Parts: sequence; structure tokens; C-alpha cells
Amino acid sequence: MNAHELLTFLCEDPTDEAAARITPWITQSKRFHAFAVDNRTKIRKKLRTAATQESLQSVLLELEVARHFVADRRCRVEYERYGQGRGRSPDLTVTFRARTIVNLEVTQAQEPGAETPEWVGKLIGLVCQKLGQMMPESLNVLVVASEGGSLTIEEVTGAMKRLKERVEQREGDLLARFGFTDPSDFFKQFQWLSGIVVWKSQEHALGTGKSLWTNPQARRPLPTEMVSLLRV
Repeated sequence: MNAHELLTFLCEDPTDEAAARITPWITQSKRFHAFAVDNRTKIRKKLRTAATQESLQSVLLELEVARHFVADRRCRVEYERYGQGRGRSPDLTVTFRARTIVNLEVTQAQEPGAETPEWVGKLIGLVCQKLGQMMPESLNVLVVASEGGSLTIEEVTGAMKRLKERVEQREGDLLARFGFTDPSDFFKQFQWLSGIVVWKSQEHALGTGKSLWTNPQARRPLPTEMVSLLRV
């Protein structure tokens, strides 16, 4: 399947936003082209059922993250390894050097607004929502991109510290709102979150320095080789 055939299969309109983003990825990278061909049915379904601009951007972000790891010959990337639409599971699974497997849940966060004016509150809610998609006994990383590119790793670090405090102190209705019975129930899931990557999309200037928060309470800490790979 050549690039034109693939693009026609994936996108309803070859001139729309999705096609414009995907075209250079599949024409400039043989490895991503092969990845897209292998996963064309999943990608097509997700693109064509994205009912809002936000949902479309989320799908494109998943593909952008996949493209980054596919470009590294040490990585094998699987798209929705645990099934599509069968419960909550990670978007991508990366196998590094055929021995280290890490699951990536990819999400795009809206910039803070009137209801949640600071990143701390928004990140706490986001992480609590995503914990159910962490696979037990596995390395799991949450990849977060902000629409305007304003999110920083320092804000993630501060938010995770505040989240731990709120859970331990049983502050407000936080636990009940996200379906946790008590702090112990929360930490049973939180321990499977190995880290959080702040992703800088192509639309924004690339950040410098550290872009990875590692969870000191993780049952499966990220090995050094994965820390280096994830500090994109």
C-alpha cells in the first residue's frame, strides 16, 4: 500500500486537518508508514469516529507519540495492544530492545480555565481519571500534552505532591468522586503509574531539560534506559 492509498484509506477527505498532519509522517518515514499500514483499520476507525475537534486532536497526538518511538530502531510499538473498545487500557505499548515493555496512555489536556484556573487541580483530576488504565504488574507512563504548550514538568511535580497530600488527608470528596473507597484503594492503583511525560507537540516550541516525572511510590520504577528514552 503506497502513501496515497494509505492516506485515502485513513482519511475521509485528503485535504482535511488529519490528512495534512499525517501525510509528512507516512511519506518521510518508512518505519511510520509500515506502522500505519499495520494499524490502518484501528487508525481509520478512530479518525472517522472523532466527533469533535478535541477528540480528533487526541487521536493525532496518539499517532504523533507513536511516530516518535517508531523512529527509534530499538523500539517496537503496538497500538492498543490490549484491544480497542474493550474496557480501559493504554493507547500504546513500546518494547525497548526486545526486553523492556512500557505502556503509554496518551492524553491532551485543555489549558486551565474558569472552572479549574490552575494546572494543579486539572492534573489531579486527569491522573485520577487515568489510573484505571494503568496495567497491573507493568511499567505504565502517562503522556500529557497541553493544547497551548504551557504545561511544565514542575507543575506536574507540584500537582502529584498535592494529590498525595489530599488523598492521605481524605480531603473533600476527591476519593469518592473518582470511585476510590479509601486512600489504600487509591494507592493500589497509583503504584502502577511509573511516570508522567510532559509532551511538547510539534505545534509548540520544543521544551528543554527534563520532561519526565517519576513516581517514587511506583511498584515498577522505570529502568535507566527507559528514563533516557522518555525524556524527549
